[in-house]
Amino acid sequence: MSFLDKIDKKQYGALNSEEVQEQVAAIEAMPSKGPRTSVGRILAESEKYHVGAPQKLSPHQVRRSSMANRLPDFFSSEEFLDLKRRIQESGGNNQPAMVVDTGDVAENGDHIYEIIYGHCRHEACTQLSNEVINGQQKIYPFLAQIMHKDTPMTVRAALTHSENAGRTATTGWENAKWYASLIRTNVYSTCRALAYSIGENENAVNRYVRIVEGVDPRIMNLVFDERNLSLTSLEKAAKFKQKHEELFESRLQEMVNSNTKLACDALFKKLLAPVVEAPKAGAEETIVGKDGSTLGMLKRKGRGAGFTLTSNFNLKPEGWGKLREVIERYTLKGEGSQS
Repeated sequence: MSFLDKIDKKQYGALNSEEVQEQVAAIEAMPSKGPRTSVGRILAESEKYHVGAPQKLSPHQVRRSSMANRLPDFFSSEEFLDLKRRIQESGGNNQPAMVVDTGDVAENGDHIYEIIYGHCRHEACTQLSNEVINGQQKIYPFLAQIMHKDTPMTVRAALTHSENAGRTATTGWENAKWYASLIRTNVYSTCRALAYSIGENENAVNRYVRIVEGVDPRIMNLVFDERNLSLTSLEKAAKFKQKHEELFESRLQEMVNSNTKLACDALFKKLLAPVVEAPKAGAEETIVGKDGSTLGMLKRKGRGAGFTLTSNFNLKPEGWGKLREVIERYTLKGEGSQS
């Protein structure tokens, strides 16, 4: 019998927090190999926290929660606007979301709830309820399954993840930021416990959390489409900073000083632009074409003495174009050439 089986459905207050901690401790103590999921068990036992059937609530008595895995810029996307249109046509959402009773009560006597999943549906209902459409303003009810206020945070997280599993709309950055928030707020004490609980790969969860924790906050402030941040590009930025710290700071500060928001792709294109390193005196540099063939050899002479470029004369036009780029690059640096 699990610890949840000991709970009388009518006596949620009898939940023993020590038993919850024992479950979490057991997860953290598990070896890294072997079965890594408890999703099915958690979802089955979560039904014991249901409070009746789904109900229609005013969107104004429901608030965003720490379970939110959508970033605000999603609410201006075509996908969200299409969802909003469909909810407007039906007079509210038809697919129930899930909320948890906070125990708080508004001045008008309404109970206040927090969302477990369904943040997009709630945002659509809220926006529609605040708009004047065809000369009328009305409330678009938010259909949701209510959960008892004692529903453990780990169960809420598993429910959120299960609802969104398989959907392509959440980006890698949104998922990573959500994982990191669950660790930061101590819903889970380790990435291993988190991965086990939601049925994800432990190494992937570790990577996601590490990237979020290491991101430069200036990058976050520079982009207007945060949800499109590339995890791979952020990893490249971290490595670039280690290798070229002064150049990284110079490029990033230049963008900060411009006081202009950028798209993620544009930011990383500027920040991670290739670094041209002139070869040392006497060193040879092989000039390679797009097909991997050798176009020529460049040898730099002493400081200020220019360089020598030896080329293969059986080159295609694109090959000569590549050599021309190399010559122009070093000529701009004030180095003469001999071909």
